[in-house]
Amino acid sequence: MPERQLDFNADLRRKANADVIVRPAIGAAVYPILLFLIGVTTPYKSEHSTLFWSAALAFAIAIGARFVSARCGKGLIRPGGIG
Repeated sequence: MPERQLDFNADLRRKANADVIVRPAIGAAVYPILLFLIGVTTPYKSEHSTLFWSAALAFAIAIGARFVSARCGKGLIRPGGIG
């Protein structure tokens, strides 16, 4: 019975780690939508173009980092956890 409990804990930990790695990539889709809405519905893009495009570049880098960490992070998961 103790072995089964340990296997359950390891499996639960592995699933939780996988969820933590993948979830940020799923949430990254909000940033382009937000930038599009700000650019289309407000004069912010034309009045503060440098700041707008700097934010767009920062969002693009953040989104890329999220997808890279999600892609590379899956290989870090092993039955005992991350590492």
